[in-house]
Amino acid sequence: MTQCAGASVETCSVVTNGCTQWNASMCATGEVCERYTNPSCVNPDWAEWPMPNGPADVGTGAPNPASYTDNLDGTVSDNVTKLMWQKEQAPGYSTHPDALAYCSMLSLGGHRDWRLPSAIELVSILDYGQSNPTTNVTFFPTLPDQFFWSSTRSARVPSDVWGVYFGLFPGATTTVGMDSNYSVRCVR
Repeated sequence: MTQCAGASVETCSVVTNGCTQWNASMCATGEVCERYTNPSCVNPDWAEWPMPNGPADVGTGAPNPASYTDNLDGTVSDNVTKLMWQKEQAPGYSTHPDALAYCSMLSLGGHRDWRLPSAIELVSILDYGQSNPTTNVTFFPTLPDQFFWSSTRSARVPSDVWGVYFGLFPGATTTVGMDSNYSVRCVR
């Protein structure tokens, strides 16, 4: 039996009376534990799971209908990617360092292993068939027409970070300086 625990994969030694000891293997720097299939360490900047598709795309043959579960504890689970999202965005706006700190300190839904999502993870909750707002408002009711921080660093300008715009130009991505102030939504 394996499970994710922050930035590590835990494996249980199983005996007849259940799990006796969890052994943790830390993910390498820059990797996170993903739950899509068997928990494993992956680079969050690359989708290691199928991307969810909105109703318009599914209607034209896309294979992965978006599906969410409201966990009724301030979190939403994506049933396609197996990511868990903070349901409400963080209050106010943050610089990138403050966004990283906010997510790492967040305790929500009984979990303390929250982090700032990568750009591809943010894009996974967009529904390109919707106009403003560009997400499923049943599950993400407060996702405004704003720019959201990601954890993905710019390869061209190391002091810049990628962000994703939710609104009139859904999925538009650009890099910005880390001292700018933008919206935050955490993932685990």
